[in-house]
Amino acid sequence: MSRKEKKFRKLYERWVLYSKITDLGEIARRYFVNNFFDGVLTVLGIIIGYFVLFINGTVYDSRSILVPSISVAVAIGISGITGGYLAEKAERDAEFIQIRRSMCMQTEIKRNHSVQMESYYPKVELKESNIEFEADFNVEQLSVGNKKETDSNIEPDRTITEDALKFATNIASLINGVAPALGGLVGIIPFLFIEVPSIETYIAFFILNTVVLFLLGAYLSHISEDSVWKYGPIMVLTGVLTAALSILLGV
Repeated sequence: MSRKEKKFRKLYERWVLYSKITDLGEIARRYFVNNFFDGVLTVLGIIIGYFVLFINGTVYDSRSILVPSISVAVAIGISGITGGYLAEKAERDAEFIQIRRSMCMQTEIKRNHSVQMESYYPKVELKESNIEFEADFNVEQLSVGNKKETDSNIEPDRTITEDALKFATNIASLINGVAPALGGLVGIIPFLFIEVPSIETYIAFFILNTVVLFLLGAYLSHISEDSVWKYGPIMVLTGVLTAALSILLGV
């Protein structure tokens, strides 16, 4: 195994450890599904507006439709990354502060226990004549060594936890921004291949978004180990309801 492969493997193992510490998998799935769904419905609302105008006789070229749709997708992506990062950072900082407080409380309890043990046992003064052996170590050095050993045991855990929280914050905020942008951009693919959209283009758009929403529901059913027909139709029905309300408001 080459040096680069070893380095990559070590980095991958570290990321896996960080994910387990922070339970990143569950957070990432929740963020992806929620924000991808938001992106799909947001752009769906925009295209529905152009579809209503198309029905009423006002025809726009694909560029006029793509520019606002892509702009909105990029905007919600940036908003998701920024807002997600700040929100996750605040939550992770609070969690890390709580961990530090717990560690300080445990240290204080140990110190109080040591003081109680010292006060429980009476001090015995030894005379030089009573000592029948020579100590080959220094008590102070032993205590310092124990202290270093204790600190070395605590510090890595604290550092790993802090790094794990930072890693989870960055990944969660990235997913929070990429997912809605991706969800918004997937639906407008039919408008990329034609200059002036026709009724067939809008039908293709509706079919594509229906498939995307159903697949998103299928992914949720896979996570929950439930039937695909429980989540898929609900997702599609939500999209249909959004389209119907948008059309009614525009007519």
